[in-house]
Amino acid sequence: MSARYIEVYTIGYDDRPPTPIELDSMKLLLRQAMEEGAVGLSSALEYVPASFSGPEELTALCKVAAEYDGMYISHLRNEGDYLPGKS
Repeated sequence: MSARYIEVYTIGYDDRPPTPIELDSMKLLLRQAMEEGAVGLSSALEYVPASFSGPEELTALCKVAAEYDGMYISHLRNEGDYLPGKS
């Protein structure tokens, strides 16, 4: 499940952290997606509104995905020479 879709549905494109009630709604949406067959949570932190996400929000959502043995997948782009282990 895309973190972007969850964020847009819950808080729109506002550059702010979710309120506690909004975060609960985000976790509920992810739980529903996981129960319907999603394999985990994905993000593309380079793009709006995902670029507004803080570590607390992503950690909370990753914990929900983990309850279902789900994965966290992050889309990486343009990291080039900055990837660890790259020769």
